[in-house]
Amino acid sequence: MDLCAKLLARDDVRGIKARAIGLQFFGGYLKLTNARKRTMTTDEPSSSISQELITVVSSDGKDFELTVELAQQSETLAKLIANFDYHLKDVKKEPIPLGNIASAQMEKVCVWLKHHQNKKWTPPGKSDVPSYSFDKWTNAYLTIPNSELFELMSAANYLNIQHLYETLCRRIASKIAGKTSSEMRQALNLKSDEEIKAAEIDEEEEEEKEEDDESSSEDQEMSDISLSPEPPIND
Repeated sequence: MDLCAKLLARDDVRGIKARAIGLQFFGGYLKLTNARKRTMTTDEPSSSISQELITVVSSDGKDFELTVELAQQSETLAKLIANFDYHLKDVKKEPIPLGNIASAQMEKVCVWLKHHQNKKWTPPGKSDVPSYSFDKWTNAYLTIPNSELFELMSAANYLNIQHLYETLCRRIASKIAGKTSSEMRQALNLKSDEEIKAAEIDEEEEEEKEEDDESSSEDQEMSDISLSPEPPIND
């Protein structure tokens, strides 16, 4: 863990994924391990209200219908439901926009919420040793490319679904546990320093080429104008 933290804290590791892990995984996991014990849901809705439907809209415009019971596993949605009275039958239920979550991630989130709707979750205590083993269903759920894991982690963090977020943190930790810095980069698809510098050089050269092409085009246009014969003057 110390080696990984040092790797991700280095100034020369500038990849987006490295920043995401540094900010979300290590900080978020420590926050979770020190959290007070609580259940998966916040305020328990009554049985009649819990089956009321709300609609959320992903960033790419897809609608998702959730019962209040499912939605309250997300602390973000639970607060919206409470603050805007979405749980009341006589309230017009406007769709809730989720501008930071695409439909692909929201579909995965809904699958998770439905699977865990009748389960209780307690965050790990300070002395608990993180477990990298998962049950069959969870292991299958988490068997996705690293890029999708990071996107799903971002969605879980935005919606404040702590049991999903903590599980994703443990999944990523399991991929880098006991590895060298080079092996960590390979496991998480992070670029090396040389690859980052090469990409920056290529980008600079491409920008310079575009500027040169634009300048050459403008010079050619000016040259064509100056060489154009003047129209005859009629007496």
